Amino acid sequence: MKMKSNKNKERGLTLVEVIVIIAVITFFAALLLPALNKGRGNHSRINCVSDLKQIGLAIRIFGNDHGKDFPWRVPLGKGGAEERVRTGDPSYQFLTMTNELGSPKVLACASDGRVSKTANFAGLSRKNISYFLCLEGDESSPNNLVSGDRNITGGVLTNQLYVLPTRSGKAGWGRMFISWREISVYQMAVCNR
Repeated sequence: MKMKSNKNKERGLTLVEVIVIIAVITFFAALLLPALNKGRGNHSRINCVSDLKQIGLAIRIFGNDHGKDFPWRVPLGKGGAEERVRTGDPSYQFLTMTNELGSPKVLACASDGRVSKTANFAGLSRKNISYFLCLEGDESSPNNLVSGDRNITGGVLTNQLYVLPTRSGKAGWGRMFISWREISVYQMAVCNR
């Protein structure tokens, strides 16, 4: 009896095997991509919270340098923007804190599609700011709201500055900086009057 020798033949993948492999890879990619995008959203929100904290700290540093008064309570002649409150433009308040903020990029949250970042303070305007300031906030009241982001809903445009949350009954989640505290996440907030 003569034995046949099995020579090692190099064998490639058949068309069916290639299609099955591509289908499996596509299936796993479809499962994993939404999870990766969710992580990007969390990253963006974390950056916005970090920016809000930097804004809150800039306000507090400004207050420490100006007799515990925030920019909206300090006259122009002393480095504040009290006379500019009635313009309704928040950029005047933030322009008083250029040294404390370091960069105007912190004023535009990456997840806020309504604003664009500016590279320098000379170009700062309302369309570069994602955050509001509560004009009633001051160092003497540790529980006062100082600033927050646009995610708080139910606000009204005042004749003074920014969008201030009200008790409208509309619910939404947002982040706020409260004097003497860390950033907190609230469903609704009201500036103390």
